[in-house]
Amino acid sequence: MYLIVSQYVVEPTEVDPHRKSHAEWVTKYISDGTFIAAGPRESKTGGVIIAKGIEQSALNAIVAEDSFVEHKLVKIEIISFDPVFASEQFAALKEL
Repeated sequence: MYLIVSQYVVEPTEVDPHRKSHAEWVTKYISDGTFIAAGPRESKTGGVIIAKGIEQSALNAIVAEDSFVEHKLVKIEIISFDPVFASEQFAALKEL
């Protein structure tokens, strides 16, 4: 499983024109099950995505499709982790 953390490296006004295409990209991968959850950071300085465990190269290719990445608006950190512990409501995450 992966945690994808983005941080804007430009002013918000430069990000705004790309929000629609970014949202469409997120929706595409939420719909196909690759992304489990996604949303903005409370600080409004970027976003966070939880992605299921897939090959790192496949995830890198998916991330490269994001308009925020394509236009160099964000810095991305991809953190791989093993959800060994989960509450009952999220126990299924251990299998993703």
